[in-house]
Amino acid sequence: MLLYFLPGLALTLVLAGCNSIKLPLAHPSVAEINQTDATSRNATLSEASLNQLITIRGTAQNASLGAIVLTEDETPVYMDGIQEWDSDLVGKMIVARGILRRKSLAPKTIVSPNGEVSHGIDGESYVLDNSTWKVDRSR
Repeated sequence: MLLYFLPGLALTLVLAGCNSIKLPLAHPSVAEINQTDATSRNATLSEASLNQLITIRGTAQNASLGAIVLTEDETPVYMDGIQEWDSDLVGKMIVARGILRRKSLAPKTIVSPNGEVSHGIDGESYVLDNSTWKVDRSR
């Protein structure tokens, strides 16, 4: 089964990349956040904070589905509109502010009547919409 899965996954990723829109790389001059926000603690990522303007702190990382801020409790939050962080930002502490959403970032897995399983990802991920960010220099 794994023999068919890995080549199929590789082909899916290649084909998806051919049709994808290239989003800009993140650059430190992208946004300004008030200094008071830089000292804020991570907002609780919960149902209560969905669709609310929040501030989070975490490490800039690149994931397969886009740029993320990995919070102190290791929750990945995708940055809407940023495909990947510049290499000099990866691993740096970031303060980001935006509207917290939960979104499906990839096609869902489908099981055919014969039991064949398509490639996909079930569930939703945290995403910061309309986000601004800066490097946290307080540490």
